[in-house]
Amino acid sequence: MGTENDGVYCLKRGRWTRFGGKEGLGSETVWSLLADDDGTVWIGTCGGGLSRFKNGRISTWTTKNGLINDVICQILEDDHNNLWLGSYGGVFRVNKSELASGTNKVIQCTGYDKTDGLPSIQCVGSCQPSGFRSQDGRLWFPTVKGFAMINPEAVPRNAMIPPVIIEGVTVDGVPLLPPDNSVGIGVTNGVLRVSPGRQRIEFRYTALSLTNPGKVRFKYRLEGIENEWSDASAKRIADFSYLPPGHYQFHVIASNNDGVWNETGDSLAITLLPYFWQTTSFVYLVAVVVLGGVAGSVRHVVKRKMQRKIELVERERAVETERRRIANDIHDDLGSGLTEIVILSELAQNPGETFDAVQSDVRNVTDKARALTHSLDEIVWAVNPENDTLDSFVSYACNFAQNYLQSCRIRCRLAVPAQIPNIALTAEVRHNFFMVLKEALNNIAKHAGASEVGIQIVVGPTEFAIVVADNGSGFSIETGAEGQAGSKGESAGYGLGGNGLANIRKRMQSIGGCVNLQSQPGHGTRLEFTLNLCN
Repeated sequence: MGTENDGVYCLKRGRWTRFGGKEGLGSETVWSLLADDDGTVWIGTCGGGLSRFKNGRISTWTTKNGLINDVICQILEDDHNNLWLGSYGGVFRVNKSELASGTNKVIQCTGYDKTDGLPSIQCVGSCQPSGFRSQDGRLWFPTVKGFAMINPEAVPRNAMIPPVIIEGVTVDGVPLLPPDNSVGIGVTNGVLRVSPGRQRIEFRYTALSLTNPGKVRFKYRLEGIENEWSDASAKRIADFSYLPPGHYQFHVIASNNDGVWNETGDSLAITLLPYFWQTTSFVYLVAVVVLGGVAGSVRHVVKRKMQRKIELVERERAVETERRRIANDIHDDLGSGLTEIVILSELAQNPGETFDAVQSDVRNVTDKARALTHSLDEIVWAVNPENDTLDSFVSYACNFAQNYLQSCRIRCRLAVPAQIPNIALTAEVRHNFFMVLKEALNNIAKHAGASEVGIQIVVGPTEFAIVVADNGSGFSIETGAEGQAGSKGESAGYGLGGNGLANIRKRMQSIGGCVNLQSQPGHGTRLEFTLNLCN
C-alpha cells in the first residue's frame, strides 16, 4: 500500500511493515504501484523516481541513473518485458533487463513527448488507477490536456545506427577547421597538435538521425583523463580546461531515439605540447638546483628556530611584565587598603574611643572593604583570558560606569550598538582602557558638579571609541578657568595641566590610542578615547 508522505506498507501474515527513505525509497510520497508475477513490486514516487521492492529490499532509479523524469504518475507493462512510465516529462519506456543490473549503471530509456503525439508532457497521477491497460494490450495515459493511447505492438522501432562525426575543434576560441597554423594549432598525420599555454579545448560533434534528431543521445570520454563515459544526453559540445601536456584521444558515441547505439562513434587524437619547463630535461635541471639549495634550506631552518626562540623569550617577557603589573596592582590597591582596614580596626578597639567614633571607624572599614572587593574584581577581570574580547570589555565597562555613577547620585545614559564585533583585545589593552574610563568618571564625580553623564560606544571598521560627556561646570582648556560649580584648583586636575589628564594620555599612548578633550565653562566636558583596532 502506497501512502502520501509515509512511504510503503506491506501486509504479511497479518503484520504491517513500513518502508521509507531509510530503506531506500526515493520519496515517501507514492503515486503508483505495479506487481509483477515474480513478486516484484514497482513503485512510482513523486520526485523520487522509480523504486523496485524485491526480496524485502528496495532499489531506486532517478534521473541521475538515466530516467527522463523523477515524478512517476503511472506504471504499465506490455508483453515485451517493458515498463511504460507516465511522468511530468512525458511517457517513457524502459526494459526490465536494463534494471536487472542494479542502480550502478546508467539505464537506457525511450521517451515520447509532444513530437510523438502526446497532448501534454505532464501526466496526471497521485491516485490509482490513473493509468490503464486495456484487454487488447493498449496503454492509456491521462495528461492534463486529455488521454493518450499507446499501442506497444504498433510503435515503430528505429533500428538505424546513427553515424557519428566530430565536426570541429576550437582551441581558446580559435576554430581548428580549417587549420590555423599561425597560432600553433594544426593537424599532423591525423593528430591535433596544440602549442603550449592553451587553456580551453572544445569539441563539437553530431550524429545523423532523420527519424527524431532531437532525441539523439551522446556519450564521450577523453582517453588519458577519463576512463568512464560521460553522459552528454542531447548536448553536442564537450569542453575541457587546463589539461596537462600529453597525448589524448577524444571519443564520442551516439544512440538514436530508440536507444540503438553506434558503439564505434568517432575519435580524434590530440597532443598538448609542453613548455620547456615542463620537459624532462628541465625536470633534471630543477633537481640539480634543488640539491644545490639544500644547504640554504638548512640554514633557513636554523634561522627559523632562532626566531622562534626569540619569540618565546619575548612572550615570556610579556608574561613577566603582566605578572609585575598584577603584583603592583595588588600591592598598591589591596595592600594599602588592607593596611587602612587594620589601622581603623585597631582604632575601633581603643577603649578611649567614643561610640560615635567607633561607629565612624566601622563604617570606614566597611567602605574600604567594599572598595577592595571592587578592586579585586577588576584585577580578576583584567587577567581572565576569557574576557579578551571587545564585547566583554564593553559589557564590563558599561556595568561599572552605571553602578559607579549611581552611587554618586549622577544619572547615567548609555548608547551602545546592538551588536559588538568579535574582536580580540589583550589584557594590557583592556586594563589600561578601563583605568582611563575609571579615571575620567572619578574626575567627573569629584570636580565637574554634574547631574548627568552620557557614555557612547562607537565601533568603526578600524577604530573603537568611548565618548564620555557630562553636563557639569566645565572649564577653559586654555586658561583652566572653571564654571560656577567648582574651584579653579579642582578644575585644573581635570584640565590640561593636571595629573589626571596626563595619566589618561599616558595610558592611551601606551596602547596606541589617543584622547580628545572638549570643554567650555558652563557647558560641561566631553572626553573621547579612541583605540586603533588594527594595531
